[in-house]
Amino acid sequence: MASEAIRFAGIHQLAPEEFYCALFIWPGHDRILPVWLSPIDGARIDARLAGFEHRRPDTYDTLIDAVEQLGGVEAVTISHYHEGVFMVDVELGNDTQLDTRVSDALVLANHFGVDIVADSDVLQETTVYATAADLREYFGLDVQGSGSDDGAEDAGASDGNTNGGSGSEDGPATKGQGTGDPGAAGDPSGAERSGARESGPDAGAARSSGDESAAAERSAGGDQESTSASGDAQADAEFSEMLRSLGLSEEDLGHDDPENDPREDN
Repeated sequence: MASEAIRFAGIHQLAPEEFYCALFIWPGHDRILPVWLSPIDGARIDARLAGFEHRRPDTYDTLIDAVEQLGGVEAVTISHYHEGVFMVDVELGNDTQLDTRVSDALVLANHFGVDIVADSDVLQETTVYATAADLREYFGLDVQGSGSDDGAEDAGASDGNTNGGSGSEDGPATKGQGTGDPGAAGDPSGAERSGARESGPDAGAARSSGDESAAAERSAGGDQESTSASGDAQADAEFSEMLRSLGLSEEDLGHDDPENDPREDN
């Protein structure tokens, strides 16, 4: 199994729903690996990486203490990806191996100072194309020199790649503020979205026309329930546009659902 180094680029909350995403960068390839986290895990890891400590040991402290007694961590590898779920192998100092979620592996890797690597096939399947400008706009990251000579080829491939996407509950040491839409990943809630971002000189007129039509419908037929998943139709439209710009569709996106992990039955 060939593995390649990936660089953790922080926990991000992405609009419109402010879901947590652990972001990894695949150096030299202009590609990123986004991993969705549950709200609880995302907030806990984000706080931990920022230096927050509980007065009493939490579950991560207990995990670290147990691993220390087993010789610490030697290596962390994102080894498999199945039905939207990442699987991570953590090699311990006593020559044993743990099967973990990405979130737990991230905490261990950060504490023991171990770099995270990923299987090459997993990276080919799950990463999506993103330029330095994309990272700056959507994740608030200023990344220089991360591209490669074949970046143009990667861009062309991503436009037609419906397999690339993100999985969930496996993931990412700086905190970036997501200032835009989640450029590389989907909505872990699975909610349907519709609409597209309006741009160009006719955008204002189009929005104005839409507002007038909406007002007419309300006056004629009364208030109707909103079909927007977040309650903000414009934000949902921008979300959908960002997915399309990176060659993704709703079907490509995984969810943080441990029940889908095939190893639960083993």
